[in-house]
Amino acid sequence: MKYVLVAGTFAFFSTSEVALASDHQAAPRKYHAGPSASFGYALASWYDDTGETASGYHAYYGVANQTVPFGTQVLFVYHGRQVTATVDDRGPYIGSRMWDLNQNTAEALGFTEVGVDMVGYQIES
Repeated sequence: MKYVLVAGTFAFFSTSEVALASDHQAAPRKYHAGPSASFGYALASWYDDTGETASGYHAYYGVANQTVPFGTQVLFVYHGRQVTATVDDRGPYIGSRMWDLNQNTAEALGFTEVGVDMVGYQIES
């Protein structure tokens, strides 16, 4: 087991759940919602969210995913920063990207200069 200090609390990960941020070829980890929601890493990008969303509403901290239900809260962790975003759109549709962060979410994580990278995530509800 590895012990990681995240925002003042300890999180426990087995070695198989820990991925390097530079591992862009890694397949997205499976997630499951519920009391013991898992923490994973997946490839993410960001977009300018000036248009309509698939759900019809705009969350200030929003994120797009192809399968996670609208309204689901997802905690994102990137280089020591974290933000909770709401799934309000569908996508991304490019390659193996699992998440498409809106501009506010990307800025909160310091992600806008990068464009595409691995992010940590946890389905919260």
